[in-house]
Amino acid sequence: MTKRKINNNILEIYDEKNTLLLSVREETENDTLIFTLSGIIQNDTTYELTDEVMAALSICRNSVCNNPTCDRKAYHNFIFDLSGITYISNSALHAFLNFQNVIDELDNAHMALINPSDAVLNQINDTGYDEILDIRIAE
Repeated sequence: MTKRKINNNILEIYDEKNTLLLSVREETENDTLIFTLSGIIQNDTTYELTDEVMAALSICRNSVCNNPTCDRKAYHNFIFDLSGITYISNSALHAFLNFQNVIDELDNAHMALINPSDAVLNQINDTGYDEILDIRIAE
């Protein structure tokens, strides 16, 4: 059983022993929504991450305003910074595929996973998700 806590606008997910498992920070930059993730994404934290991301995507999908005087902004780029992730489960990788499917329904939208560690990149490659998802590594 996990518990959620917001700390300085960062979602923190803890286990039953109060050990921090995953933190999720959301930032916007122009037309980009950036999720910076840190910790481990195992089965139980995958559910929490999915809730958070799907809520953000739902807002993006439902908040686009076609009125030229409207100040609600459409996000077209969705970046998941995985540089702080030390472990990722297969269920988490499947969740990223689900995120991609939702983002594909948005006009001119794109999703990328950036800066995975070697261990996370190996997991992505071993499962074949590197053929489906846009994976970017900083040079």
